[in-house]
Amino acid sequence: MTRFVCLITMRWFLIKSAVCKDKVVLESGTGSGILSILAARAGAKRVFAIEKDPVISIAAHSNITKSPFKQISFINKDIFELDTADLEGLVPDVIIAENLSTWLVAEPAVQIMNHLNTIFNCKKDITLLPSAVNNNLELAQSQYLFEDSVKVRTYYFGFTGVVSPIVLSGRSLFKRFDFSTIENARIRNTIEIEVTQPGIFNSLKLTSPIELANRYTFDQSDSLMPPVIVPCDRDLEVRTGDKVVIDIDYNTYTDWSQFHFEVSKK
Repeated sequence: MTRFVCLITMRWFLIKSAVCKDKVVLESGTGSGILSILAARAGAKRVFAIEKDPVISIAAHSNITKSPFKQISFINKDIFELDTADLEGLVPDVIIAENLSTWLVAEPAVQIMNHLNTIFNCKKDITLLPSAVNNNLELAQSQYLFEDSVKVRTYYFGFTGVVSPIVLSGRSLFKRFDFSTIENARIRNTIEIEVTQPGIFNSLKLTSPIELANRYTFDQSDSLMPPVIVPCDRDLEVRTGDKVVIDIDYNTYTDWSQFHFEVSKK
């Protein structure tokens, strides 16, 4: 679902903006090829669509070949093996890298953008889609009840139809990923959050608004960019004005079972 919303928002951006017109575009993980095709439709002079998966590549190559846009070059290659020779000596003006997940837990966005930064130095007039991801969190009280019948204390996605947790604090920025720079793939930080509503603090509500070309920010919703709710090891009764300290330590491009945090009340 996170990928779906990114496709929708990037599609809107590519069509409505002039960011690709007369530009060289590189797309990492093109999938079906839709964003590369849209970039060409938006006026890009050259588009390089990269996809490593051999099965998905068949669909991507077919879609690109059948499109009316002949300026798209499809490359069946791992993005981490990409070098300047693959782009025929051209330097991209625009990089599309829709390798995203909430808090970048399950996708290699940091690793991919670090690699592309080492090749192209993305600070130098390269437009990035997305350009940044903001890791936000809130204190929450979840009932961990699904379909009104199954109770299980586990992480879950806040899709439409899933009972939302009670939010016990304002939304705080934990980490901003700036893809124009080299970012550490391991995230370790401590944050202090003030309780705004009394209750039983038993989970974190995590969201990841994305920024496109440093111009627009797209927030999550319960149907398009669902939050992830992760359980605490224990319940903690809190009152308005209490301060809760959260220590988080995790690696990007792993899975939620490897997402670790500790909580304490001041």
